[in-house]
Amino acid sequence: MIQEGLVLHEKYVLNKSLGNGAYGLVWAALEITTKEKVAVKFNGTKHLRNNKYKKRQIFDENSLVDRYSAQQLHSIGYAHLDIKPDNILISSNNLNDAQSSIIHLIDFGISSKLSEGETMLKK
Repeated sequence: MIQEGLVLHEKYVLNKSLGNGAYGLVWAALEITTKEKVAVKFNGTKHLRNNKYKKRQIFDENSLVDRYSAQQLHSIGYAHLDIKPDNILISSNNLNDAQSSIIHLIDFGISSKLSEGETMLKK
């Protein structure tokens, strides 16, 4: 059973589940020898028997998309207040060309107009 604290082939220690889908699971893990934080993607669900996995780079929650979207919004005087992966969409006319992708920030339900001179910087 795949669970927190599991050591995979003396290489990785699983820390927490990042998500799952119809074809697999993704866990945050620590690479034992390098102490590097990584993502481990399993090509199956729940059980390790015959389950292949791959190491992937892990990204923190403040991704480039989040920062770019917030910067654009703040530049016109608004704060979104609910930036999360579910509220960011990426579209493209050509799925094979990342250069033509467009980032869409959605769900402005709790957004707020900033007062003159107000910023979203934390002190």
